[in-house]
Amino acid sequence: MRRHQNGSLRPGWEAQIQAEGLVYSVTRVGDTDVSYWREAQYYSLTNSEIELLAAAGNTLFQMFTEAGDHIIENNLFANWAYPRGRSRRSPRPGTTRTPRVDSPPA
Repeated sequence: MRRHQNGSLRPGWEAQIQAEGLVYSVTRVGDTDVSYWREAQYYSLTNSEIELLAAAGNTLFQMFTEAGDHIIENNLFANWAYPRGRSRRSPRPGTTRTPRVDSPPA
């Protein structure tokens, strides 16, 4: 994987990334709005690097699916501070949104 610093800017790139869901790309620093998105910087990958990343993504998806199935099949929602039927967007006050899969609470 190689990082390139000086790529071309796409016309309307700010509107495009917001339309694709990146709505928090600008942060207020003092009196200035600063974007952490760097449109002119990009990475290029070889086919083998792309295949490796795709395989890793597929493995993670499978692992998360199996973990979710285990939670559902064993009714472990309470162990994860994630009550059955509640939306992920409205957690109980004081709970985390994303449970760790390596160490459930006792």
